[in-house]
Amino acid sequence: MRFSVLFLFLLPSLAAALIPSWVQPGVTVVYDGVSSGVQDGQPVNGVQALITLRVTGVSGNTVRGTVEVFNPTLGLPVQLPSNEWSCTDGQVCSSRFWVDPANPAGSVKGPNGEPYTEGGPVPYTSPFGGPAVSGTNVLYYQNPDSHVEYHMTYQARTGLVVAYAEVYPSQRTYYYFRSISADLSGYQPPATGNNNQANQGGNNGTGGTGATGGACPAGFALLAPLALIAIARGGKIW
Repeated sequence: MRFSVLFLFLLPSLAAALIPSWVQPGVTVVYDGVSSGVQDGQPVNGVQALITLRVTGVSGNTVRGTVEVFNPTLGLPVQLPSNEWSCTDGQVCSSRFWVDPANPAGSVKGPNGEPYTEGGPVPYTSPFGGPAVSGTNVLYYQNPDSHVEYHMTYQARTGLVVAYAEVYPSQRTYYYFRSISADLSGYQPPATGNNNQANQGGNNGTGGTGATGGACPAGFALLAPLALIAIARGGKIW
């Protein structure tokens, strides 16, 4: 079963996407993840995960970190081949939890290089009871021929990704923001220059993010062991 995640790609552009300055070593972001197959229009063989991403280093346009995956049903961690990740502008990028607030659609592509379209403001609420996040917009991709859709909800001011969905005819995957160790309440992206080298304030607590969300289908069954995720993705959970 395919359990894909935020495997996002930076879009080559004359106006290069920038890393927000709040993405710093020590920042920890947690997401609820849920995925299911689809049979006769209904979810089957669902799995749930708690994904924790920690930034360990930022150098130029590269962010490095670690990932931990936890099975909340069994109360056990998932063993991964590697818990380290690296995200570099202009290359395939796993474990991304941000977009450039000044260039959201130019920050990311879909899992197969698809371009996103800006969809404007949308409300955001988490089905897992995560924190509220205000001022959220959505990026989306839709293919009417293959019936594939991607939706990414982010906070417009900070660029924090608060929800993500991949919808396929036979598979659906959703992610919802749970928490962040940084205080983004006072963050404002700089008008010019490298976001990662300016505006370093506001990096404690969770105030001001106001995010949790997206809609999880009613009756989503969380039945299968979380280890199926690692098997399905060759150990790549996030």
